[in-house]
Amino acid sequence: MPAVREYTDIEQRFSDLCKDVVEGVGLNLYDLEYITPDKTLRLFVENSESQTATIPECSSVDRALSEHIEGANFIPEGLVLEVSSPGVYRGLRLAHHFERCLGKRIMVMVNGKIEIPNVKKNTKRVIGTVSAVTESNVSITLEDEPSNLVIAIDFDNIKKANLEPKWEDIKE
Repeated sequence: MPAVREYTDIEQRFSDLCKDVVEGVGLNLYDLEYITPDKTLRLFVENSESQTATIPECSSVDRALSEHIEGANFIPEGLVLEVSSPGVYRGLRLAHHFERCLGKRIMVMVNGKIEIPNVKKNTKRVIGTVSAVTESNVSITLEDEPSNLVIAIDFDNIKKANLEPKWEDIKE
């Protein structure tokens, strides 16, 4: 399935290297990003039950990855590894991230503007509930629009997206 932003070549290589190691300590690799100028690799990991990760869980991933990273020949010298939970307002980059958000509130920023039918309004940012995900787009039931208006946004048009829970929905 397409992604809002595809992994770069080095990110894909890191993903291939890290996925099995992360799963080996009982967690899932949610996402990752490599920041080239800083030589920083950020891994976002989660426990499948809690959909988050504790500090001890993140530390166990860091320790488990050390020997694998040292042995890989594509790793830039001076690499900084950061391991954390994806967080409450987790980024949505891959199609399966959106699928996991069916029925949940998200925020989407687009390249250009979205024309909202029957409202005579254009915007770069929308908030709503994910109602469907296809191979090429995500459908969102918009908030603050008449009669639960649903729009489809192509993945190619998404600049940034994240889970956007209401404060009252964030409870332990």
